[in-house]
Amino acid sequence: SAIGGGIGVQVVGDLGGRLDAALFGEAGGRAVVSAAPGAVGDVRTVAERRGVVCVEVGAVGGERLVIGDAINLSLAEAASAWQNGLLNLFN
Repeated sequence: SAIGGGIGVQVVGDLGGRLDAALFGEAGGRAVVSAAPGAVGDVRTVAERRGVVCVEVGAVGGERLVIGDAINLSLAEAASAWQNGLLNLFN
């Protein structure tokens, strides 16, 4: 996780459909896999062999959580929102 691991992420690829549905929807299962740049081909190969759709949507690194043009937060801001979101809503 970006927050737990302290490593930012930049999502630049198409997540398919509406952003809110892609991030929070309860549609069919998805997994986010992080791999070293040199291993991306291997990940694709394994996924294809098993009939799993594999889409590269971004990269890890830095100190920000960036999802297209919709979200651009420092990891500290993202962690605070995650940890205190409901409390902040009711205060």
